[in-house]
Amino acid sequence: MPPSPDPSKADSRQRLLDAARELLWLSSYGAVSVDDLCRRAEVNKGSFYHHFDSKSALAVAAFEAHWEEMRPALDGIFSPQVPPLERLDRYAAVNGELQAQKRQEHGHVLGCPYTSLGCEAGAHEAGLRQVAALKAERACRYFASAIRDAQAAGQIPPGDPERLALECQAYVAGTAAQARIQDSLEPFQRLADGLRRLLGAPAPSTP
Repeated sequence: MPPSPDPSKADSRQRLLDAARELLWLSSYGAVSVDDLCRRAEVNKGSFYHHFDSKSALAVAAFEAHWEEMRPALDGIFSPQVPPLERLDRYAAVNGELQAQKRQEHGHVLGCPYTSLGCEAGAHEAGLRQVAALKAERACRYFASAIRDAQAAGQIPPGDPERLALECQAYVAGTAAQARIQDSLEPFQRLADGLRRLLGAPAPSTP
């Protein structure tokens, strides 16, 4: 019978994942050191290198874990049971709510961690570039499904759903970058309307 895993080791790995996600999102990849990550996670360097070969390996694992946590919520937002354009509106609203929450907690707008990480470190860290690109690809699948359904329902003009999904993803990434640069939530407040205009859909109804 194999030995039971050491719970302290499993816990230290999770603490490192949480620390990486928080610090890299709050600051930047270059500004955060292995020492910073160990201090935040309250582990020593031996524990760090037991779990991860490098800071890059930890960052990739942390943001993959973050995606897995987000996926159930995205599945709900983009459920086929939800009207197609409402999926986009809900996605925009959830993004805005998350950014408002993070700003309240940390004092400034954080934007998208994948976009920030990919832009900063992607040129010299292949693993980070890949995880950022994979997140964008996954998001495009959600957008494409909503676009196809909206086209089938006659709610938006015909067009290539995959190309339009790429444009939606680029618009969302640009919105997140703009919001972080300006330290303002206003770009997120315009996100739903911008996505609809990009697709040729009517503006969302106001409550």
